[in-house]
Amino acid sequence: MKLIKKIKLSKGCILGSVLGLACLLSGCGETSAHLKNRAERGDLEALVTLGNAYLEGDYEGEMLPYRPEEALRLYHKAAIQSHPRGMKKYGWCLLKGTGTPADPWQGLRWIWRACREEYRDRKKTLAQLEDESFAGVAKSQYRLAVFCRNGQWVNPDPARALKLFEQAARVDYADSRFQAVQLRAQWIIFQKTEARAQQGDAAAMICYAKYLEGQDILSGLKIKVDEAKARDYLEKSSRKSPEGKMALAQYLLRKDPSAVDRARKLFRESAQAGCSPAIEFIAGLGGEIKAPDGGDLFSARESWRACEELAKADARSAQVLLAKKYLAGQGIPDSPTQAIPWLKRAATPKENEAGLFGILVSGMFGPDLGDAEAQFLLGCCYRDGVGVKKNTAEAIRWFNFASQNRSKEARTALASMQLP
Repeated sequence: MKLIKKIKLSKGCILGSVLGLACLLSGCGETSAHLKNRAERGDLEALVTLGNAYLEGDYEGEMLPYRPEEALRLYHKAAIQSHPRGMKKYGWCLLKGTGTPADPWQGLRWIWRACREEYRDRKKTLAQLEDESFAGVAKSQYRLAVFCRNGQWVNPDPARALKLFEQAARVDYADSRFQAVQLRAQWIIFQKTEARAQQGDAAAMICYAKYLEGQDILSGLKIKVDEAKARDYLEKSSRKSPEGKMALAQYLLRKDPSAVDRARKLFRESAQAGCSPAIEFIAGLGGEIKAPDGGDLFSARESWRACEELAKADARSAQVLLAKKYLAGQGIPDSPTQAIPWLKRAATPKENEAGLFGILVSGMFGPDLGDAEAQFLLGCCYRDGVGVKKNTAEAIRWFNFASQNRSKEARTALASMQLP
C-alpha cells in the first residue's frame, strides 16, 4: 500500500496556503513597530524593553537610533506606575546622567524605591492579594490577574484573570487594558475550540487536548492541566482521523513508556492513511527517533522505505536524507552511486512559476536556489570521488552553488580547495 496519496491542488489553493503561511510567519517574530505599539498602549514591560532598545541601538537584530532622552521618558512612564524594573532603569539614568543632567541623589532614591517595591511585593501572600483585590486595589488586581493567567501560586484560570484585568483597566492601571484585550482574544479562541471538540471535530479535539495537557501552543493560553481528559479526547480523535492517531501516538510516547508498541502501531496506521507528518516521523526527518527505553522506535529499513516515498513525492528534505542513508548504508547496503541522483534532484533549482503566483512566491521567499545541503554533499562527492568519478571542477561548481546559498561548510571547503 502506498503511504502517500497524490493530491492535485489548484494554483488558487496553493496561493491561499502560501499567503496564510506568510501571515503566520509574519507574526512569529516581534518587530520594533509591534513593540512601539505595545508601549503606546501602556504595556509596562514594553516601555522598559523599548527604552533598552533605544539605549542599545538594537532590537532583535533591527537597528534603532540611539535616543537616550526617549529612553528616559519611557523609563519614567513605567516608574511612576510603580514598575520595579522601570524605577531601577530610571534611577540609573539619573545617576549616570543618561538623557538628562546627572542627579545622583534622585537616582539613588528611585533605585531604593524600586528595591523596596520588589521587597513588598515578595512579602505579600496570596491571601493579602485576594483581600486587596476584593477591596478594589488596582495594583493587586493586576498582580493577581497575572498569577491566574500564568498559573503562579494558583491553577491557571484565564476567566478570572480576564475579569481582574478588566477591573484594573477601569482605573487605567498600568497596561491592564492591553492585557485584557489580548487575553479576551485568546479566551474566545479557546472557547470556540472547546465547543467544536465537544461536538466531535477531530482537529479541535487534538488542539483542545494540547490545552488540557498544558503544552505551549500557538495561542499561549494556559488552563488547568487534566491529563486524563486530554487522553480521552485524543482517544476519540484517533478513531476519527489519521492526525488523531498520530497525536495519540505522540502523547503515549511522552506519557506512557509501557505503550510503545501501541504508539508504533498508531504511527504506522496514520502513515498508511496518508498523514504526511506521520510519514515524516517514521522517515526520521525530525532527527533520530528513539523509544523511551532508548531503543530504535522504527527499524532502519522501515525508516528508509518511508523516506523513499516522501522523496518520490518531491520533498527535498526527504531526498537529502535518503541520499545520506544511501551514503551511510542505513537500512540498506551502502550504495553511494544511488545517492547522487537524489542529491542532484534536491540541489537543482526548480523552474520559476510563471504569472502572478510565481511573482508572489519569489517576492516572499526569494528565487529558488536549490537545497544548500544537497549542493554541499554533491561537492564533497565530486571532490572525494564518492559515487562518481573525482572531478575538482565539478566539486568547485557545486560548492559555489552552496556558498551562494549561505552554506558555511561550502565556503570553508571552497577556500581550502582554492589554496595554492
